[in-house]
Amino acid sequence: MFHKIRRLKSRHQFAYSLVIGFGIVAAWRGIWGFMDLYLFPNSLDLSILTSLALGITILFITHNHLS
Repeated sequence: MFHKIRRLKSRHQFAYSLVIGFGIVAAWRGIWGFMDLYLFPNSLDLSILTSLALGITILFITHNHLS
Protein backbone atom coordinates (compact mmCIF):
# COMPACT_ATOMS: atom_id res chain seq x y z
CA MET A 1 0.00 0.00 0.00
CA PHE A 2 2.79 2.45 0.88
CA HIS A 3 4.42 1.69 -2.46
CA LYS A 4 1.25 2.87 -4.23
CA ILE A 5 1.20 6.06 -2.18
CA ARG A 6 4.85 6.81 -3.03
CA ARG A 7 4.13 6.21 -6.71
CA LEU A 8 1.10 8.53 -6.54
CA LYS A 9 3.23 11.18 -4.86
CA SER A 10 5.93 11.08 -7.52
CA ARG A 11 3.64 10.86 -10.57
CA HIS A 12 0.62 12.91 -9.54
CA GLN A 13 1.74 15.61 -7.16
CA PHE A 14 -1.47 17.65 -7.48
CA ALA A 15 -3.71 14.66 -6.69
CA TYR A 16 -1.46 13.70 -3.79
CA SER A 17 -1.67 17.26 -2.43
CA LEU A 18 -5.47 17.15 -2.63
CA VAL A 19 -5.60 13.84 -0.74
CA ILE A 20 -3.26 15.14 1.99
CA GLY A 21 -5.17 18.43 2.22
CA PHE A 22 -8.47 16.59 2.56
CA GLY A 23 -7.02 14.41 5.31
CA ILE A 24 -5.81 17.43 7.28
CA VAL A 25 -9.12 19.28 6.97
CA ALA A 26 -11.10 16.16 7.93
CA ALA A 27 -8.93 15.59 11.00
CA TRP A 28 -9.33 19.18 12.21
CA ARG A 29 -13.09 19.04 11.56
CA GLY A 30 -13.29 15.97 13.79
CA ILE A 31 -11.27 17.64 16.53
CA TRP A 32 -13.47 20.73 16.42
CA GLY A 33 -16.58 18.55 16.50
CA PHE A 34 -15.41 16.82 19.68
CA MET A 35 -14.48 20.15 21.25
CA ASP A 36 -17.98 21.48 20.50
CA LEU A 37 -19.48 18.42 22.19
CA TYR A 38 -17.25 18.19 25.27
CA LEU A 39 -15.74 21.63 25.98
CA PHE A 40 -18.55 23.61 27.64
CA PRO A 41 -21.35 22.01 25.60
CA ASN A 42 -24.02 24.30 27.07
CA SER A 43 -22.18 27.53 26.23
CA LEU A 44 -21.01 27.92 22.65
CA ASP A 45 -19.49 31.36 23.36
CA LEU A 46 -17.44 30.09 26.30
CA SER A 47 -16.33 27.06 24.29
CA ILE A 48 -15.15 29.28 21.41
CA LEU A 49 -13.34 31.72 23.68
CA THR A 50 -11.64 28.93 25.61
CA SER A 51 -10.54 27.22 22.39
CA LEU A 52 -9.23 30.52 21.04
CA ALA A 53 -7.29 31.28 24.23
CA LEU A 54 -5.88 27.76 24.36
CA GLY A 55 -4.86 27.88 20.70
CA ILE A 56 -3.15 31.27 21.03
CA THR A 57 -1.35 30.10 24.17
CA ILE A 58 -0.09 26.95 22.42
CA LEU A 59 1.10 28.98 19.42
CA PHE A 60 2.85 31.50 21.70
CA ILE A 61 4.60 28.80 23.73
CA THR A 62 5.71 26.79 20.70
CA HIS A 63 6.89 29.91 18.84
CA ASN A 64 9.02 31.02 21.78
CA HIS A 65 10.33 27.48 22.24
CA LEU A 66 11.32 27.14 18.59
CA SER A 67 12.88 30.59 18.26
